[in-house]
Amino acid sequence: MTQTEPPFVGAAALLFSLVGAAQAQITVQDRAVTTYAQTYHQGTDLADTSQDSDGTDQPGPFQADLASVAIAFFNSARAAAGQTSDVDPATGSFDATGHATAELYVQGTGDAVGESRFELIFATDGAARLVLDSLVLTVDDTFAGGFSFDYPGEASARLEVRDETTLEVVYAQEVVLDDVGTYAEVDRNDPLELALGAGTWRLFVQALAEHEEPSITEVQGSLSAATFEFAGRFVRALEADVASISVGAGGAQQLTLDAGGTFAGDLYLVMGSLSGTSPGFPVGAHVLPLNPDPYFRFTLLHPNTPPLLSSFGLLDAGGRAAASFSLAAGSDPALVGLTLDHAYAVVDAAGLVVELASNSVPLHLDV
Repeated sequence: MTQTEPPFVGAAALLFSLVGAAQAQITVQDRAVTTYAQTYHQGTDLADTSQDSDGTDQPGPFQADLASVAIAFFNSARAAAGQTSDVDPATGSFDATGHATAELYVQGTGDAVGESRFELIFATDGAARLVLDSLVLTVDDTFAGGFSFDYPGEASARLEVRDETTLEVVYAQEVVLDDVGTYAEVDRNDPLELALGAGTWRLFVQALAEHEEPSITEVQGSLSAATFEFAGRFVRALEADVASISVGAGGAQQLTLDAGGTFAGDLYLVMGSLSGTSPGFPVGAHVLPLNPDPYFRFTLLHPNTPPLLSSFGLLDAGGRAAASFSLAAGSDPALVGLTLDHAYAVVDAAGLVVELASNSVPLHLDV
């Protein structure tokens, strides 16, 4: 600590007075398309049913297009759904397009249901952000050249983000088809950033179309449709380029801090622990996922000191910074087998209030 860093005195005092590594994960909960159609013709007493489904709970590309058609004499019920999506846990990125339609032409009863569904789970032990780079949701009574002659059925397109612990919906967008089939949309081309704290979060997106006529009736050709298209990223506040370095050969772990533009110009302080991440260290309203021990106290009280370099400073205009842990070749063999965890806190430079506690990243010291 030097006389040229007076803000750190208050920041360190605040942090200290409040005195197996957990990482963020992306899990594919469900990506699926389902279709169902059934109809009954009153005059001939004929009936037919058709249904299909496809899906995956694995990352990577997924593509499916399904259609179910039920025909009974002159009656027909048709449901279709499709999805093309990709999830890359390594980069935290995902994108998808999907649609669902329902059509009826009946003199009797009928039911058509199409659904395209996309669900991801995000888990982190510290601050993270869900960034939606683009989002389009639509409903209409036309689709791919087809249109509704009669009144349409129901259709909705919805995106929501939910806290899986409290079940609170923290963000939602939805469009619903009205009784006369008026086109409606949500169209966001500007990135939307949602700040997520430590916990488990669910992203749910659905296109749903349905037309059900349970009583004997006549429908002279209906169509309802819903679509979604979006792309986004799950951004952890702290990332590392490697998970291990050699004690004998030496090396470095580069740390990338990305708190987001909201925290531009604020102070950051990277700290470490040799004692794990849980239960962590309370800092104001946050919990830093580091257990206090001698290494923790060293990094707290001696910033920008080897082996942890650039550990204290100001975040840039994008809320970003870089730090590193460096170990010289031929270091003490007693270090072999140790696991260090690092995380950082963001402190408001004016009020010295802790505003963010990042996730932790591990570093294993090998031979």
